[in-house]
Amino acid sequence: VAMVSSIATAAFADTYDLNTGSVTVETKANGITYVTQKDDKQVDGFARNKNNEILNEHPDDTGVTITSDGRQTSNTITVETAKDQTTDVTLDKVHIEVDTAKTKSGAIEIKGDGDTNLELNGNNTVLVKNDWEEEHAAIEKADTYGKGTLTIKDDLNDDNTPKDKDENGNAVGGDTGKLVAGGYHDAAAIGGGGTDDTACTSNITITGGEITANGGTYGAGIGGGYSGDASNIRIEGNADVTAFGDSGAAIGSSYHARGNSDITITDHATVTAASLDACAIGGGQDADGKVTVTISGHASVNAQTRTPPAAI
Repeated sequence: VAMVSSIATAAFADTYDLNTGSVTVETKANGITYVTQKDDKQVDGFARNKNNEILNEHPDDTGVTITSDGRQTSNTITVETAKDQTTDVTLDKVHIEVDTAKTKSGAIEIKGDGDTNLELNGNNTVLVKNDWEEEHAAIEKADTYGKGTLTIKDDLNDDNTPKDKDENGNAVGGDTGKLVAGGYHDAAAIGGGGTDDTACTSNITITGGEITANGGTYGAGIGGGYSGDASNIRIEGNADVTAFGDSGAAIGSSYHARGNSDITITDHATVTAASLDACAIGGGQDADGKVTVTISGHASVNAQTRTPPAAI
């Protein structure tokens, strides 16, 4: 009976095709997750699901999966979670490339004081560009939009079956979910945007998957946008992270940051980080805030930089 029930539940789960239109996922204070998807081909501007239901704040308690089936799109994803709530979203072969001057947002926006979990299935790519205006991170989590925790993870195989767990409860083996994120100009790849009000970021945790993050000219790979700090950045579990910076740290604060930042790398995480003119892990070029870096457990770290700052 349990097996039949599980199969039935999976069969009714909705997958949202990003090629149809941008998707907003919102978990409200009542604990219910609602999905809105745009579709310019519809008279009312909203997409329909397989049951022909209008996707305008449509309740979905089955777990949200978003895909573009590997095809490039300029449609975006927004996840907003109320305080004390959690939103689970699976990225399944998503490929987003956007001009942020047009979208006025990053490729993926994380908002709210609740927690967002992004599960990685297959190869996912999120890239941004702009013309030195409306600068946003590829996966933007700006403190001005809320200070919940964003967790990027890879707990499931590509068919959504659970992976095996090691002695510490971390997912091991199976299919590896991948994410490539690229910032531009003043914005981070994952974290803060390139404007004064979006630069600072906090509470980003990566627990699994293979993640590559390349910051913009002045933004961090994972961390702050121009002049922004990065608080409570954690890479743990069995995550495999490669990060690059230019004048921003590969992992940490950005160019000219003035606030305090802290980064933790622990468990069996593997991290490769390199920056041109900033710390690979720590502070950006010309940064003037305190940075605390903690490396513990069985973590493996390779950090390199080109010019005067320390690699860590």
